[in-house]
Amino acid sequence: MRKVFSVTGWQMRQLATEWADTGQKKSFQELLQMLYERGEYQSQPAALPVRERWDQLEPPAFFDLLWELPVVNPFSDWRPPGDVVAAEDLILTRQTVFGLVYIPEIVRRLHIHDFFEIDIVLRGSGRLSFEQQTKVCRAGDVCILFPGAHHDFEIGPEDIAVSLVVRQSVFASSFFDHLSPEAAGFFVTGTEGGPGCLVFSTGSSEEGTVFDDRMLFRLIEGIFQEVYQPDGYADGCAVSLMTLLLSELMRRHGDGMIYLDDQGGDAGMMRVLRYIEENYRTLTLSVLAERFHYSPAYMSRLIKRHTGKNLVQLLTGLKMKRAQELLTHTGLRIDEVAEMAGYESTDHFSRQFKQMFGISPGSYRKGENG
Repeated sequence: MRKVFSVTGWQMRQLATEWADTGQKKSFQELLQMLYERGEYQSQPAALPVRERWDQLEPPAFFDLLWELPVVNPFSDWRPPGDVVAAEDLILTRQTVFGLVYIPEIVRRLHIHDFFEIDIVLRGSGRLSFEQQTKVCRAGDVCILFPGAHHDFEIGPEDIAVSLVVRQSVFASSFFDHLSPEAAGFFVTGTEGGPGCLVFSTGSSEEGTVFDDRMLFRLIEGIFQEVYQPDGYADGCAVSLMTLLLSELMRRHGDGMIYLDDQGGDAGMMRVLRYIEENYRTLTLSVLAERFHYSPAYMSRLIKRHTGKNLVQLLTGLKMKRAQELLTHTGLRIDEVAEMAGYESTDHFSRQFKQMFGISPGSYRKGENG
């Protein structure tokens, strides 16, 4: 049977740091059990301050408030949690969105979940771990993890990071209809391609800094107030603020976004490049952009940033490579080589071939085959 009680983030943080200083880090569950056995808990969460709107607080005041937030025991029977964390373990039935502050210096434990998780570094840095590697995230980094991603997120004693949790079952209905096609496409692409993570860098990359995008920071503050000061309107407001947060991330920081797979690799661009290699003969920018749910302009920038070339240059290079192979290893006529390499016009093919290699296709064949 679930033991329902509440402690504060400050209590958890203090106890975790004490154990870490002895060289014996404890798990989240072990810390909760210690506080429970000491009697240092409340049967109901403490009332939170409502002196002013949270989205008007300066960062230091908001950070202090985060440690006052209640930490509720989300697991049953005191058994250590398994690898899977369900939305029902964290989010109340009436809520779509939930928020929590990360406790520093606890034992690393890779896990998966059935909800969307948005991890945000507000001060210092954090470590997003996958099966094969760990990515260091700085203040201002926002990591959106898809359901099923095997991961963990850790912070040090002076760092501050939060997590916004959104039910998978309502993510599409609550957000997709309100996001631009380009923004919604990122989430569709990620879920179709398997579990992974979108990473946005919104601020300074220097360690020890504070989240410095004030508009996004206020949206985060507002979401936390709606989550922890609930009334009949709170969940709808939280969803609206979350939609604004996702939209502003895309609008202002989408150019610097990367997509990591559940091993920590940049799977998004690898999938795009693989698709280009498999379809180069007839591919166009508009078709490629539609396939991956991006706008043509964004797709063009994405390719240029990752390869240093535009799509036309990539396609031409692949066509020319195929033409070289056919000229070297087959007896096909030049017009047949042009068609198999993806050219409708033999003259156009010959001009591009000579421009790239300084020699005509026919001369190239003679030179190669002697």
